[in-house]
Amino acid sequence: SQNLKFYRHRIRMTQIQVADQANCSAKYLSLLETSCFENVPSLQVLFDLAKVLHIQPYQLFKPLK
Repeated sequence: SQNLKFYRHRIRMTQIQVADQANCSAKYLSLLETSCFENVPSLQVLFDLAKVLHIQPYQLFKPLK
């Protein structure tokens, strides 16, 4: 969840912008950023988010340094 927010901020996009490009709602994206993936997203959503954020999907789970 922190990774998602980190990479979103890194490319200077809002939740709405990322959600629109990843075909999910901004509310859902907000839940993902704050809930530590309690509601695990589908693989499709993970891949879509990674594509929008210009990262590999595993980076959403890898601890930040």
